[in-house]
Amino acid sequence: MQLANFSLDLELSDNDHDVITIDESDMRVIAFKEINLYRRDPDEITLYGNNAGQPIAFESSKWTEADLVLFTAAIHWYASEILNNPIMEVSIVDPRPPFKLHIVR
Repeated sequence: MQLANFSLDLELSDNDHDVITIDESDMRVIAFKEINLYRRDPDEITLYGNNAGQPIAFESSKWTEADLVLFTAAIHWYASEILNNPIMEVSIVDPRPPFKLHIVR
């Protein structure tokens, strides 16, 4: 049994990201397919997935504490239904290498 009704908002989605809507909540989950362009919003929840070697960042939008279970359920729905990868690994660890600033004098 599915926890909620999830769908993609095709008007807000594009080549770089998908927007997952949840009927039971105002929260949206944004799946950033090109995470090299992604900049984390410290006011939102972020998890990272690995889809067959392709990293994805998942970020909440308009979340409340009551939405935490829906956030993870939306990621599972996206992995299963959109990516056809129901066993996708998800982590809090950003898979990108740390940013280093090199100053040339």
